[in-house]
Amino acid sequence: MNCPSCEIKIPRDAINIQKDIAQCQNCGNVFSISAHVSTKKDDFSSSKSSSRSYTDDYDLARQSMYKEADFHNQSVQKNFDTKNTRNFDINNPPKGAYINHLDDGVQIGASTRSWSALFIIPFALVWSGGSIGGIYGTQIFTGEFDIVTSLFGIPFLLGSLFIWSMALMTIAGKVEVTLDSKGGHIFTGVGKIGKHKRFLWSEINSIREDVSISRSSKGGSSTNHYISLEGQRQVRFGSELSTENRYYILKTLEELIQNRK
Repeated sequence: MNCPSCEIKIPRDAINIQKDIAQCQNCGNVFSISAHVSTKKDDFSSSKSSSRSYTDDYDLARQSMYKEADFHNQSVQKNFDTKNTRNFDINNPPKGAYINHLDDGVQIGASTRSWSALFIIPFALVWSGGSIGGIYGTQIFTGEFDIVTSLFGIPFLLGSLFIWSMALMTIAGKVEVTLDSKGGHIFTGVGKIGKHKRFLWSEINSIREDVSISRSSKGGSSTNHYISLEGQRQVRFGSELSTENRYYILKTLEELIQNRK
């Protein structure tokens, strides 16, 4: 499948059939897969020189697209399988990751510390100092309360809280999975403050790395990688982790799930 903008072939890892989107790595264009295929079908119908059935051509193109998208959704897992996993040692985690063998289960986790803190923290200081300090600081300094100005500052206050939560994750954050005989508990946060997710073993059949492409209102896009537990429900986590630590947690959970089976 080629990009409708620059006609460059779209690589398999840039196609997400579940989201019905694909992204061209050459020009950055993000487009709908189904709409692109429909356009191709119209092109087949308008051509008079082809001796093949246009319907057959469209079906072949659609089947090829689905095969490529399916390959994309499983590509990371296949890459893991092709690595020398015989040397993978659960009890030898990479730097920043850890495993604790408990009396009633196992606890695995990894730090989310990142060099990006060098950029996020100065930005958070400028943002919160300029917006929050300017809106609420002046009121505190003068001793005069203005309800209109205070209400106007609420979005900036929420934005500061979000930015600082990201900054703290790059300094002292962690992702931790605690497993027992019934299921598991996933924690993402700093200290004891963060997000909690729970699952039962009966709800999970497999584990893989999932990729999502999000598009902003300004036309930009970003790609996030998750660890995805799948079965009766889907539990996704770990987008804050480095590639190495995410791989370690994924492979450890994969082996634990296989052992249970």
